[in-house]
Amino acid sequence: MPIQSVNPHYPSFSVHRTLLSVHDVAMAGPILLACDFAASLARLQRTQAETLGVPKVPAVSWEDIGGLAEAKKDILDTIQLPLQHPGAR
Repeated sequence: MPIQSVNPHYPSFSVHRTLLSVHDVAMAGPILLACDFAASLARLQRTQAETLGVPKVPAVSWEDIGGLAEAKKDILDTIQLPLQHPGAR
């Protein structure tokens, strides 16, 4: 049996087959979404990194690194190949 709001001054609406008033929802507390958690996690990670003194890593792409073909190859061979072929040593 659905629950009706006791206070007639608050309208009722249905949420998952249960009638709740606007007052009932407001008294339940704030509504948190996944994006709220993601934003909080990003802020927490930034704060912890700053507290620990972790250096900030700039966003650098291969296009930003010009004329270092041999260095690029060495980096790819050292990092990318073992990830792509874990059994090869």
